[in-house]
Amino acid sequence: MDYFSELLKSKITNESFDFHPGCKEIVLVNISFDDDLFIMCGPSTRFMKLIKEVLEEFGEYLGLKPNLAKSSCYFAGNFK
Repeated sequence: MDYFSELLKSKITNESFDFHPGCKEIVLVNISFDDDLFIMCGPSTRFMKLIKEVLEEFGEYLGLKPNLAKSSCYFAGNFK
């Protein structure tokens, strides 16, 4: 998951995406646990596409892919 985290952070900083408002100050993009991954981002379709690209690249490199039947997407926060 370290590889995934670094890949995601490098793509985000290289393309100057907006962080989730509550995560910008500490440059937090994702949190990983044993078998859980949380990705925090700003509300944009560009960001969603980037996350999809990173997941695909990560899957091609390591052969690990998310189980879509067990995956969820939540939208929350105070976006302006």
